[in-house]
Amino acid sequence: MKKLLAFVSALAFSAPAFADFVDGTIVNVTSTPAGLFIMVTGGALPANCSGTSGGWMMIPESAKTMIAVVLISRIQNTPARVFTSPIDGSGFCQVNQIDPAG
Repeated sequence: MKKLLAFVSALAFSAPAFADFVDGTIVNVTSTPAGLFIMVTGGALPANCSGTSGGWMMIPESAKTMIAVVLISRIQNTPARVFTSPIDGSGFCQVNQIDPAG
């Protein structure tokens, strides 16, 4: 049980260790076959997203749960913390975690 608790704790807190984040309300979304693209209040971007194409942050199509959380947050107009990985070959900053409690 102790090992399981340690694993879950490590997993829960791992994203901030390798990712940057921005707090804000999701104000714009668009989608492509690649996934869902989002913008937050004022066009704010995490530091590791500097130079991302058009200021968009991308959630891959395969991350269906994250996309659902983003769409709910957008509909409810609630703040969120968006964790990202640096720009990859797609030219977009990659979202790797959404915390709607922000």
